[in-house]
Amino acid sequence: WRINVIGEDSHILVYKRASYLQKLKGLMDLLYRFGHDGYSAVMLGTYMPPFGLPIILYCTLRKIPWILQSDTHLLPKRKCSTRMLKRLFLPPLLKRGSHFLPFGTRQWKYFRYYGVNKSKITITHMTVDVPGIIRVVKEVRKSGVSQKLRRNLQISDSDVLILFVGRLAELKGGDYLLQAFITISKQIKGTHLVLVGDGPQRSKLEEIARKAGGKNFHFIGYM
Repeated sequence: WRINVIGEDSHILVYKRASYLQKLKGLMDLLYRFGHDGYSAVMLGTYMPPFGLPIILYCTLRKIPWILQSDTHLLPKRKCSTRMLKRLFLPPLLKRGSHFLPFGTRQWKYFRYYGVNKSKITITHMTVDVPGIIRVVKEVRKSGVSQKLRRNLQISDSDVLILFVGRLAELKGGDYLLQAFITISKQIKGTHLVLVGDGPQRSKLEEIARKAGGKNFHFIGYM
């Protein structure tokens, strides 16, 4: 498996403010990599146009195995015309897939409904361990770590603390988060935003925070 396909420029495919030409360039760049960099397989999160379908068709023509991961399930209230189109379009398309990774039994039924062979489907359950998270939260509360963090950041126990954990990159939408927080903090006093993580957008986000006053923004960095 090669993972450099998700490099600095691949966000152009999903970045809403990108122009159609930029998106087309990003798509062509991906297709070029698939054809020339020797990928043994390609995993997709969608079969829908404008990007999923061209990539699937390209991989099929070049005989590059493709794997589809999906959380889509059957929706009972779909329009009759939509259902008919999907019944005509999806079975011959999905037939060419190498393997399918639904997130649960409802998604498994979706693939079976559109003719995917059972042998090609492997359920990959969502990996969010909710009971485990609840257990850790209880342990953290007992340990006093939360209170220590508040003291270090000079945040009182009565203040509202909003936590972000992730890479500070344009794809993550950190600038939208900061703009939303600026609006909220004007309406609700004693609100703090703590950002854990680092990335290429950090300096830009710190500048936004500085112009907004800065004292209620806390950049922890990479942990």
